[in-house]
Amino acid sequence: MRLRYASTDMKLQPLDAGFSIERTYRLHGATEGATSFKAGDLIEVTLHVNNTRERRFVAVTDPI
Repeated sequence: MRLRYASTDMKLQPLDAGFSIERTYRLHGATEGATSFKAGDLIEVTLHVNNTRERRFVAVTDPI
């Protein structure tokens, strides 16, 4: 998925187009997720991608 524009409305309703992506962050080696980090922390990012049907030519990138 690629964002080609930015909406001025920040309260958008979720769009169901057959994909669901969940992202969690945690400090390297930790067992619990976290929401804040310090500069220099090593962070593990986990992406869970669910799909409702077979698809071809799909790429998921997660830039930090």
